[in-house]
Amino acid sequence: MKIARFIVFRLIGMVLVLLAVVALPAVITFFDPGGPNQTMIFHHVPLGARVTALWQSIIGQEQSVSSLLSMPPAIFMQDLFVSLLLVFGSVVIAAVIGVPLGTYAAINNKHWFRHIGPLGALIAQGIPTYVVATVLQITVGDMWRILPASGWDSPLSVVLPIVSLAAGNVGYIAKFMQAGMTDVLQKEYIISAKARGLSRFKVITRHALRPAALSTITFFGPQTAMLINNTLLLQSIFSIPGISMLLGEQMSGIQGVPQILGASGNTAASTASPFLNFVINTMAATIITEMPM
Repeated sequence: MKIARFIVFRLIGMVLVLLAVVALPAVITFFDPGGPNQTMIFHHVPLGARVTALWQSIIGQEQSVSSLLSMPPAIFMQDLFVSLLLVFGSVVIAAVIGVPLGTYAAINNKHWFRHIGPLGALIAQGIPTYVVATVLQITVGDMWRILPASGWDSPLSVVLPIVSLAAGNVGYIAKFMQAGMTDVLQKEYIISAKARGLSRFKVITRHALRPAALSTITFFGPQTAMLINNTLLLQSIFSIPGISMLLGEQMSGIQGVPQILGASGNTAASTASPFLNFVINTMAATIITEMPM
């Protein structure tokens, strides 16, 4: 019952946030100094006309909306699938690498890796995604020719973009996992499990892993939204036929296309963030209700 009530309130909050994401940028731009509102006031435009203009700016940008609506549904869904594949593929890769690294660092708290791990994570977090992508493209793709440097011609074409997206997140996940596992291993129920003679592997996998991953799970919501933004950039770098390229084709000839694509990435991330946070918070609430007290 508590979970159901939690989901209902989160759904209501998600709808309100989505409305704010759509409305606030248009409102801020409309009332910005030198914006449409100030111009209409200077020309003595009536209040009713100004309200109508504000409403029109809220309900959509004509060029981007018309271009999106004119896309064939099959092509749009295909390119959307490519973009989502890059996002969630990078999340899986980062989790597969980061969770064991963070767990190992927490268990072996006197090992040298406990100090080297956070340093490596800090370095990985400080390198922008487009720098990692460019370096991998030049070295692995062009110089060594191990993997395709661009395009979407083979299953191997997905490797470099996903690795580029996952590189920075491995450090974040390992750090969150290490902190969570270190805290959980000091709980009384973990000490009791050890006293009952359970092996270290069973203590970690059955009793410690799920509550320790709580902070890592909550991290995935906003970070996945940021990955959506970075994915649009990487699709341009690697010439991948995703949403970024599709928008570029639809808006060819429109002045300021790079700015439009950048704004589209931010809008996509902002729009996806409430839904992702809803899913992540529901998972976290489920874990909390099942944790031993």
